[in-house]
Amino acid sequence: NYDKALQLSWVIVREIIEKVTSKGNPYWIVKVTDETNKTTEIKCWGVDPLKDVLKINGLYLTQLDFNDTWGFSSRSLKKQWKLLK
Repeated sequence: NYDKALQLSWVIVREIIEKVTSKGNPYWIVKVTDETNKTTEIKCWGVDPLKDVLKINGLYLTQLDFNDTWGFSSRSLKKQWKLLK
């Protein structure tokens, strides 16, 4: 579940779909599940495909933005996604 006040959520990465914006910049749509097994898509902007890594089935603590138009999004995998072991 997403905590609106803290903008935090615990998620498990299930799928990563690589996309490109109309200006040619890479971004990802990351399909995740939460503790209720609900599937959600998160748009990850500013992705560097050579440096950024998310592990499929990895458990992450994420700090996400949300708006009604775009849904959930992230602007920095390094700053907003923390792999939990």
